[in-house]
Amino acid sequence: MRKIWLVAGLSVTLVAASATPAVAGDDLPFKVKADRVWATPMGPNSGCPEGYVGEDSLSIGTGTHLGRFELLETLCLCFRTPPIAPFEVRGEFVTANGDDLLFDVYGEFHLGTGEMTRSDLLFVGGTGRFKSTTGGAEEELICDDTGIIGVTMEGTISYNASDGAG
Repeated sequence: MRKIWLVAGLSVTLVAASATPAVAGDDLPFKVKADRVWATPMGPNSGCPEGYVGEDSLSIGTGTHLGRFELLETLCLCFRTPPIAPFEVRGEFVTANGDDLLFDVYGEFHLGTGEMTRSDLLFVGGTGRFKSTTGGAEEELICDDTGIIGVTMEGTISYNASDGAG
């Protein structure tokens, strides 16, 4: 019986010793799924550049490196240069412990064809463990006949988990 406990104790010690936090420079898989809770109607928005209209939204979901989160997004769209309407999205994942992960997306929407070009979502830092985050993800919107109802994202993230250690 003593041998079994010794082996089990040694195994637990080895696993604990090899479990290290994310280190800056590591490109780690990043994946999230969120359901949209609400969105404001498109209109004047103080979070958008002059000449743009905007929409704020809140989604709730789970993701790698985030756990459970709220996703706050502001979509800003400019109709001054038809048929091309440039847009930008500023987003913030708020984790359960209060750390924020920030991102930007830029693109253009063609009003005549409905085609959209955009950059991938780019991480631009945050707070806590995400203070010096880099990386990005591809975003896929989940839609039905009422509009956007959710989002999935997949990509890579690099951050130093000890940034949030206090």
